[in-house]
Amino acid sequence: MNKKGDGLRNSSTNFPSNQYQFNRENLYKEYMRIIGLDLCVDFMGYPLNSFEEQWVRTDFHHLRIPQRVAYKWPQIDKNSIWNGAILNRKSHDYYHFVESVDLDTALIIKAAMMKISDLFFDPSLIRLTDDVKRLIAKVCFRLIDESLTSFEEKNKDNPKLKEYCTLQRRHFDFDDNMINNLKCYPRSFNTNQPYTIESCSLFSQYHYVIGKHLETDFMGYSIHPLEKEENKLTYHHLRISPEIADRWLGKSNKDLIWNGALLKRKSRDYLHYIEQTDLRSYLLVEARMLGISDLFIDPSLIRLDNDKKRFIAISHFRNIDGVLTNFEGKCAGKRRKGKRLIIDSYANGRVFRQ
Repeated sequence: MNKKGDGLRNSSTNFPSNQYQFNRENLYKEYMRIIGLDLCVDFMGYPLNSFEEQWVRTDFHHLRIPQRVAYKWPQIDKNSIWNGAILNRKSHDYYHFVESVDLDTALIIKAAMMKISDLFFDPSLIRLTDDVKRLIAKVCFRLIDESLTSFEEKNKDNPKLKEYCTLQRRHFDFDDNMINNLKCYPRSFNTNQPYTIESCSLFSQYHYVIGKHLETDFMGYSIHPLEKEENKLTYHHLRISPEIADRWLGKSNKDLIWNGALLKRKSRDYLHYIEQTDLRSYLLVEARMLGISDLFIDPSLIRLDNDKKRFIAISHFRNIDGVLTNFEGKCAGKRRKGKRLIIDSYANGRVFRQ
């Protein structure tokens, strides 16, 4: 049992919500204790001063619910420790530059940083050893590095990019089998949980803008006709898990529109199976679902007309299909305990192919 991690988690009620500085300092110290002091990087894999007194020289990036979105839900403290990522000030600027140029890359980075944050708050991950937590963090850092390397190649002629190229990211090499054989997600989840009264707003908006036109859930699986029992949608907690939300947000705030993705039971089963099998693929799917969720909560996207929103959603669906097709290709023919890893129903039913 990770006693220090539990100490931070169990003392959550002692964190005054208005003490922004207090939250920053404690998140920094916990991150440094488990990851930073050993790997000497921030949440994006950039160098971080290893002295604990230097937390004031880092930035607290609003990770799960950005400042531009948080004002809609004043009951949620955006400055609370669960919503933060510790970033070198230069890498913080770089993230927002990437976000302004290539939203797809920014979404992948965000999904990876959210998984790093989960290592300190998710009950299914807190009890892991620090060595396992660092291995999971390395997977996230490598995905961020791959995404930024691709971004830098595509935008090498952008004059503003040059000022960020002086930053040196750490590159993490490790045996992929260490992750593939790692049972790092002993998470329990209820796939029979339908959307609740609190999440009806998300269902109504999604169905009006996307669902009734494209007939897909957030992963691109067909949801027509909705009346069939097997096609009922479930509410997947996208940005913060229900276990974290119960402690930090309260039961009444965990199912709000900003935190949800609507999934068929089959696709939700598949997503959690991927989470336990291939962390990289899981993060890439989560990143695209974050992009779809943002269409309903981000002020810069809400004002787009519905045709444009559907165009963006189709792009995300096709990217998800590409990730899932690659995952299915890697698992083709493989068996565990005599059973195929990928059943046909998982591989069938996606509307938009890459």
